[in-house]
Amino acid sequence: MIKALALLILILIANALIADAKCVSKEYELRGTVADTKEQNVQNAKIKIEWIEVKEFKKIATGASDKTGKFLLRFMYYPWSKTVLGGDVCDAELTAINLTVSAKGYEVYKSIVILNGRQSSINIRLHRDTRKGFR
Repeated sequence: MIKALALLILILIANALIADAKCVSKEYELRGTVADTKEQNVQNAKIKIEWIEVKEFKKIATGASDKTGKFLLRFMYYPWSKTVLGGDVCDAELTAINLTVSAKGYEVYKSIVILNGRQSSINIRLHRDTRKGFR
């Protein structure tokens, strides 16, 4: 009986220690190039990504393309998926993001991007805004 009680106490202590464990955020990155339909690089295009994590809290990361049209966004994702008796389960993966790209003189580009692991890349083509007064 004493051995069973000691084992139960050890299990409870181990579970309490595990329950205190929290998920560690994982770094993701999205890199790419922004150009127009004539393959001219678009400098200073505003890049915005959004995603949902931890019970649907929306997260946002922003950046801009450089003079060669290239950009790199690094952002942290919290991989919590659920809590069970033993503690947090940290197995969620970020698989898709909402991407918005805007630049003066161009139509806004919006897309859902499927990520390829924690490092993904995309080439974006912007169309000139031909509306009157926006050229």
